[in-house]
Amino acid sequence: MLNRWKRARIRTADKKMRTMVSEGNIGAAEKELEVFSSLLDKAVKTKLIKAGNAARNKSRAALRINKAKQAASSGS
Repeated sequence: MLNRWKRARIRTADKKMRTMVSEGNIGAAEKELEVFSSLLDKAVKTKLIKAGNAARNKSRAALRINKAKQAASSGS
């Protein structure tokens, strides 16, 4: 049950971050990225997911935020 709870927290943090990016709330999305990264690192430490999986997810999330940040700055 603990693993299911941890995976659910990771998915929820990812969804919250994606929602914030799509709404254009970049500052809050960056804070949520820190939470998301922390949850992924803890999951790796307890061998819930593999290190490469966590690295890939963190990288893609950061790219998504940076892309939205560039779009917001070029559109203004």
